[in-house]
Amino acid sequence: MNLSGFPQKNDIDKFISEKLVENGVNPSRTCTDDEYIRRVYLDLLGCIPSTFAVKAFLSDGNPKKREAL
Repeated sequence: MNLSGFPQKNDIDKFISEKLVENGVNPSRTCTDDEYIRRVYLDLLGCIPSTFAVKAFLSDGNPKKREAL
């Protein structure tokens, strides 16, 4: 299994990569921006984002918008 495309920005990422290899599990694909904003809102706030928030996020051209969110 090749995890060369799997980001390793910190020790947790490294740990997860090692466990994926150890267990023969391929990482999931990167989610779309609309999936991402929904997951962030549900995980952190416990609710879905407003239509306004989704439209603003999806139209943002900043390549680091996920980090900013």
